[in-house]
Amino acid sequence: MKLVSLLAAVTAMIPQIVTARSSDRIYHDDIRKISDTIVTLPFPATNGLRLGALELRGRLPNADIGSPLQALSILWDINPEKTAFYRASFRPLDPTPDDVMDIRSIDFRIERHTSSGDSLIHAARLRNGFGFGRAANTYGIEIDLVNGETVVYGGESNLAELARFTTLPPVYQAMGIQAEGKAEISLLVTEWTTDPAEKLKTGWTIETLCNYFTVAKAPEGFYEYLDRQNDPRYCRQGGSYRLALVGNDNGGFDIIYVSGAQTGADLWETGMLKGCLTPTIFENHYDLTWFDAMMEPISSECYADILQNAILSLNFPLLKSSVRYSRRPQDR
Repeated sequence: MKLVSLLAAVTAMIPQIVTARSSDRIYHDDIRKISDTIVTLPFPATNGLRLGALELRGRLPNADIGSPLQALSILWDINPEKTAFYRASFRPLDPTPDDVMDIRSIDFRIERHTSSGDSLIHAARLRNGFGFGRAANTYGIEIDLVNGETVVYGGESNLAELARFTTLPPVYQAMGIQAEGKAEISLLVTEWTTDPAEKLKTGWTIETLCNYFTVAKAPEGFYEYLDRQNDPRYCRQGGSYRLALVGNDNGGFDIIYVSGAQTGADLWETGMLKGCLTPTIFENHYDLTWFDAMMEPISSECYADILQNAILSLNFPLLKSSVRYSRRPQDR
């Protein structure tokens, strides 16, 4: 697969990385042989999906000389009735046997299929880098589910981009494969990336936080950047954050982002979850999960302390770093 989940590290202190996506991948090992059918592979029903991909390796064992009736296709934006979808089809062609010239190829087409017929988007004859006839090839597709940009790639051993185009964003987050004739599948995998911003959104706004803190008791409240200790060889300051600390249903606290991001500033909105404090057996000492500037969770050996109901200390020992925030008086 070409979609890769890129890693990032800390927020208040982060290495210099510029992406924010989490990726999931499923191998469909139960699908090995299909014949004259469509198999749909839906993506998870969740908000914030950004990219989708499908890759398969397969062969058509009955692709005979002179017969163009065998094809293996990738489908996407499939409606529930399977009557409308986009299709990238690969059809082996071997018109006549020739001992002198090899005129075999693969007929490659991208079409929009509806109950009224097919409309052609792209067509080409593939030769270099592909196995012909009954040989196995790898085919894949990557789709920007928000903007509709689509890339199709393939090859026998080395994969190359075959087409890149833009359509309307998919209406249906379902992909699949289609066989005309019999197909043998040795690999079938789907992958998607999620915009982590969707997962970190909460119901908090600046207005609801202000109203809540008029009756809440310390240590809940607004917190402002106080100071830090860090080794710049491991991480750097990502912003002078203004945060809110609110109790959660687990007996700990949620850290809510209010403002102040510099690295990844365009990713963060007031009300998003910046971290979580989980109680330990020690008073005012918590296990910490922190979401860095690229919205990746950092939790390994991280901890937090609340001192005098007014100082929030976040500690990242593996990164040789700590940062402190002070509770702002309610009348400010």
